[in-house]
Amino acid sequence: MGGEMDEEEAGQMLEGLEGFDEEALRNLDQDPELMGADTMGQDEDDEGEYADSLRVPTPSSEASTSGSDPDGDKYPPQPERGYYAYELFAKAALEEVAVYLHEKFPEACLFGLQSEIERVLPGDLYCCEPLDLDDVPDLVQQAVQAQAAAVLLPEQAYSMSSVRESVPEDFPVLYAGDVMELAQRLAVAFYDAPSRDLLVVGVTGSHGKTTVSWLIRGILEEMEQVTGMIGTVEYAIAEDRLDEDGELWEPREEDPSADRESSVPFMVTPYAGKYTVPATTPPGLQVQKLLAGVRDRGGTCAVVECSSHAMANRELDWLEVGVVVHARLSLSGEVSPRMQQQLRAELSLFEKLYDPTTQAAVINIDDPAADVVKAAASAVPVVTYGIENPDADVYAETAKMDIWESEVIVRTPLGKLQIITPLLGKHNVYNILAAVATGICLKAVDAMLSALAGKAKNILTVIGCRGQESRAPRPYISEVVHAKSDLVIFTNDSPRLEPPHQIIQDMVAGLPEDLVSRYSGYVYFPFQDQGHVPLWFEPYLQRAQRTTKRYVMEDRFSAIRAAIGTAGPGDVVVILGRGHKDYMEYGDEDDTTVLGWFDDRVEARAALSKLTYLDQLSDLSRNKLPWGSALDEMETVIDPPPTEHWTTSGSA
Repeated sequence: MGGEMDEEEAGQMLEGLEGFDEEALRNLDQDPELMGADTMGQDEDDEGEYADSLRVPTPSSEASTSGSDPDGDKYPPQPERGYYAYELFAKAALEEVAVYLHEKFPEACLFGLQSEIERVLPGDLYCCEPLDLDDVPDLVQQAVQAQAAAVLLPEQAYSMSSVRESVPEDFPVLYAGDVMELAQRLAVAFYDAPSRDLLVVGVTGSHGKTTVSWLIRGILEEMEQVTGMIGTVEYAIAEDRLDEDGELWEPREEDPSADRESSVPFMVTPYAGKYTVPATTPPGLQVQKLLAGVRDRGGTCAVVECSSHAMANRELDWLEVGVVVHARLSLSGEVSPRMQQQLRAELSLFEKLYDPTTQAAVINIDDPAADVVKAAASAVPVVTYGIENPDADVYAETAKMDIWESEVIVRTPLGKLQIITPLLGKHNVYNILAAVATGICLKAVDAMLSALAGKAKNILTVIGCRGQESRAPRPYISEVVHAKSDLVIFTNDSPRLEPPHQIIQDMVAGLPEDLVSRYSGYVYFPFQDQGHVPLWFEPYLQRAQRTTKRYVMEDRFSAIRAAIGTAGPGDVVVILGRGHKDYMEYGDEDDTTVLGWFDDRVEARAALSKLTYLDQLSDLSRNKLPWGSALDEMETVIDPPPTEHWTTSGSA
């Protein structure tokens, strides 16, 4: 609300801001492109004057990627983001507010979100939630002077006439019951839900979060993952620190101690220019900014320390996690009332876990809160660790320590490990076990396929990844499946609003380069569904997939039937992805998600029931895909025309 607004309009605005529709936001349009004035019929001739005064060009149908990092070519160029105000609120599923903004402020453009007044730049939406309500008029005036595009205020400030007097009539002033919650929601929309594109490991617990987080970070980096960190010591990507806005950190002023050999006794040496001490878990708006900074720079994973304070304040409501790790609630075994309060907040992170095929929990089985935490994580697989209880999945069989180092023999489902570390003390043994257990979670598919190795004549694997979830694990999962399987079929698995061919393209990126490069002379990329290539190219595509035994069938029904029909005596067919779910999620024409019945168990039984009929076709060869002998006869004459570039899906 801004300028002159009657009470009826104000009431509509507040009603629109109060909704918290998590499902609607999960299905948000993730296209980072700026939708442009044509979205709601804006006159292009009138839009430029306002946007020209801001820091990036007028929104258009294509997103700008002219941003850059001070670190040169180390990271990809950073995208410039911007939306008309009504576009952003519509994308955040706040339709009533979007309609109001389009009617009253159609030219208002937002190029950033900020909760700290000193950081507001031209074009920002300033999300103001002061400690003292009397500070609001002065803060709003500062935001206007800084050329903010709009302000979001607590609803209690609506009655303050001094606020309205301090802003121009054409300046949007919005009100909300919970400014910071709404700021998070808008940030998820503005930055295109960054936690969906990362493998996020959340670490919680009253003791050990920081050490466990750094150990997990080290494991991920050893797995050659570009890893982000949000925690007590620093916010970072790889070896570079990030500031609270997700930008590469730079000193704001010269460090007066840089040339000093030491401090001076009985005097305080000025401290400036060095790293600020970050909050363990920053406000939710900054969490989204930091994760976007990691994702936009090519990050694949992020480790987030999740404090009970942040969860109690709902700062992590919009964080989507892959693995949640519980360190320790109590060091002594006694649980105080304060610890019980902390535990209630920590459980909220485990209660968010819902997908047993992509999410997992890591729990200290020796902790007094273990049973309660396990109950909260009942929807997903749990990996336990401990020292006292030998039933733990990850168990310290022995631990020897001296004044220099610790030596721990760890029993895991994948075998025993000897770990020698400079970390000392029993508490650090727990921290080490927590990190190892997290590594086990990240290698669950590897473990299952390894268990079959040597017991099956051939392993035929059907694998798919869901849409609108983290893209980071897709190539890694494929890399593991390729290494452990004799035949692989990449297929569909609840694409939601994401194009299935894009999901599969991410997956096949995990195939070895030497395998894929054999077909660099092909006109079309051969590891895609044949429905995306011209009819004349299908034999070439089939030949490449048949030779490598790495197939792509977007239709999951066909993939399951093909795998079971191809398997011979002593072979094992592994169908990954859907688990117990008996439905798939598909995108509808109106950008909503619809459910369709599909049960892997039912489909597998149906495919098995057809083998009797297939066996009666004595002249049908099923040991290779596609079945039959026609391709064998053609392979002697196939000679694909060379080309310098592949053409991928959609080019047919």
